[in-house]
Amino acid sequence: MRKFDCIAFASSLALPALAQERLQALHIPYTKQSGFEVSAPRDVSAVGDVDGDGRADLAIGQPVTSALGGGSVVLVDGSSGIERWRVHGGATDFGRTTAAIGDWSGDGEPDVLARIGGSQDALLALRGHDGAAIALLPIATSELAALVGIGDVDQDGVPDAVLGQPMLNGWAGAVTWIAGPGGSLSVTLSGAAPGDSLGTALAPVPDLDGDGVADLLIGAPGTDGVALDGGSVLLCSGANGATLRTWHGATTGELGRSFAAVADRDGDGLADVALGAPEFGAKAGRVTIVSSASGLVLATLDGAPSSRYGYALADGGDLNLDGRRDLLIGAPGATFGPPTPASSAEVRSGADLAAFAKVTGTGNFGAAVAAAGDTDGDGVPDFLVDAPWEFIDGLTGYGILRTFAGAAVPPRRMQQRLVLEPDAPASPFVDPQEDFGNAVGVVADSTGDGRPDLLVNVAWDENPAGFLRGEVRLHSGADGALAHVAPLVPGSGNVGLYVDAFADLGDVDGDGASDYAFGGDGLVAGGLVRIQSGASGATLHTLNGA
Repeated sequence: MRKFDCIAFASSLALPALAQERLQALHIPYTKQSGFEVSAPRDVSAVGDVDGDGRADLAIGQPVTSALGGGSVVLVDGSSGIERWRVHGGATDFGRTTAAIGDWSGDGEPDVLARIGGSQDALLALRGHDGAAIALLPIATSELAALVGIGDVDQDGVPDAVLGQPMLNGWAGAVTWIAGPGGSLSVTLSGAAPGDSLGTALAPVPDLDGDGVADLLIGAPGTDGVALDGGSVLLCSGANGATLRTWHGATTGELGRSFAAVADRDGDGLADVALGAPEFGAKAGRVTIVSSASGLVLATLDGAPSSRYGYALADGGDLNLDGRRDLLIGAPGATFGPPTPASSAEVRSGADLAAFAKVTGTGNFGAAVAAAGDTDGDGVPDFLVDAPWEFIDGLTGYGILRTFAGAAVPPRRMQQRLVLEPDAPASPFVDPQEDFGNAVGVVADSTGDGRPDLLVNVAWDENPAGFLRGEVRLHSGADGALAHVAPLVPGSGNVGLYVDAFADLGDVDGDGASDYAFGGDGLVAGGLVRIQSGASGATLHTLNGA
């Protein structure tokens, strides 16, 4: 098993710093331990430009990334999908929830907030530049469901955050404002009755009450105000938590599972609100657009039978460049389990609510949707769609995160460009978790086609002899074709090994192909670095730690 960069949260804060369719710009596979559900839709956050390339980057929380139960938080380059840093945690739920929080470290770059979980419930702030720890914030023990950045509420020059904990107090739930380092906030809202589940979902919205502070939508899908489990959505002041407006579900449908700000529909100059009720109408789902000022219903959008339309909602930004912000809607069908043909996500125009783009998939595709910022540098915002329960040959254990490029002139035809996914297991008795993409890298050009190529570490791959072996694969950057495979440790037996880093070395052996190195402190005792031929995959040199 993997040698983790373990974090002894109970005793220290010493942390290691360490496709595409057009619409689709980037395809990011990730794995999860079979039987554990990835925390959609809040395990992926667009954090802004961390690496200075002018494109938005992504923070991905992976709460279970090994059979040992440890999780991790990964910062991924938004333009290439390449991992910039990864912080591992010994706690089972580390990384289950992440949020972009703005600049807490004072270095001018956005930072990331993540839940630790396990025996020490706390929030851990990580520096966006390198993943170094900034602050540890204890929280009340509970399964954390929602976490969002809300801007500078206390006006101290440092952004603040809000967390929702629907399991507190017998599932009554609670929402708490969290001050950035050096700040002071003491706002807490509590659910009125057990089962209300206040704080299941959170979303900041533009300032609606004129106090200069962004306001907040809060979901309580278990309330029984009008109908049993009809659910409620509260619009609250971001400054002090005062309730500005409340919407109740008229029928059982769990209103409050999802919501988002939308472009002004009633002409009063204020953003309006989309409310999701995915269980409405025998799980067809409904999205209701309401006025933020008057509370009146402005439009309703209904889903196909059993699609759970509106399970995920997000403000997508101006994806068609018409000057109005568009709405992302996820319809994953079943929330987990076997593939659902109805799984989809669509984009609705902020101008007239017409659907101008739709993408489909399996594995509960559409369980999460989110704005990604401009990841491909074309001047158009992009968006994320998650399929947290991806299946391969009927086996669970995979998840696929896709980034789609915004469509400047709708409608745009969606064409697949490049997809790398785990292999299907050769045997149905083999645990399908390969940890495909545990580490990834780029080498200038090893295959001779004039394009950069991709390096992928597969920690547990089933070889022809039936053994599970760690390996490094070189894929063509042009078409994804497998060029060669380098086993980490030759021989027999089950040996799963993890690479910590790759490096592009240029042409070391003079054959015209770019060569590369990989290494890790857990490959052998004392650590190991191997230099490989980019042309053949043969080992050129091996360096062992003392």
